[in-house]
Amino acid sequence: MNKITIICSNYNSDRWIDEYLRYVNNQKGEGFDIVFIDANSTDNSLRKIKNFIFNSKINVKIIELPTRVGVYAAWNIGIKNSNTEYVMNYNTDDMIFDCLIDIYHQSILKFPEADIVYSPCGFVSTRNIKEFVGFGNWPDHSHEILTQFCICGPFPLVKKKSIEEVGYFDESFVSSGDYEMWLKLSKKGYKFQKIPKLLGSFYFRNDLISSNSEKARQEDLYIQSKYK
Repeated sequence: MNKITIICSNYNSDRWIDEYLRYVNNQKGEGFDIVFIDANSTDNSLRKIKNFIFNSKINVKIIELPTRVGVYAAWNIGIKNSNTEYVMNYNTDDMIFDCLIDIYHQSILKFPEADIVYSPCGFVSTRNIKEFVGFGNWPDHSHEILTQFCICGPFPLVKKKSIEEVGYFDESFVSSGDYEMWLKLSKKGYKFQKIPKLLGSFYFRNDLISSNSEKARQEDLYIQSKYK
């Protein structure tokens, strides 16, 4: 049985789904699962996912929703439909190196007590995975630091049981539901482990709600106040 499930929330990602599927398929090492949750896409992205030929070590599940839902609702659906000990979100516009799953498997063996494993990532503004415009090399975890800014990066590995125990992602958030989850886990004493390996790139775009919107800033301030 595989240990890791990638959770992919898809909505009209035709611009980059081909790259996404290649990055998933090129992962080295042991097998893993991936659950696609399609939120009623109207472009060709769902068709491309369905027609893609995955290598034999990847178990694929596709869930088609009749209506559009928010990203955190989609993540919750994916987690509930996963069958592995660990889950990780991987957004369709971000990019992961082919060592990611292998490094995470090594981390599971090295840090079995960790509830969440996170790593540095590169920031890119083009579709070149290594054309970095910056880096997110976050500090080791402390609750005080986490209440100041999110340190876990775009694709941390998390124990499914830990998410279940604290009640899944809060679907009322638009952009900061993952940050709220990490703070909730931290406040309750769950264990965080930073690893030094760069595992992928976050695609920074001007239209990212998490980067530019007043709504995102308000959500962050509310969460930080709540979990201090």
